[in-house]
Amino acid sequence: MGIRLSEEGRHREAIDQFTKSIALDSKYALAWEKRAESYKILGLNDKSSQDLDHLKGLLSN
Repeated sequence: MGIRLSEEGRHREAIDQFTKSIALDSKYALAWEKRAESYKILGLNDKSSQDLDHLKGLLSN
């Protein structure tokens, strides 16, 4: 659902959905990636960078 929302340009709602997905499975890499993208589009670069850093950690394990 988050991906669909982000594709529709509804990034704040998408972030909420990605956050819920991450809460259910903190190792769900796609949710971290897509939330970072939505943060970036909204100009929330610090949050985007934090998510990307977390994603790198997931992918390196």
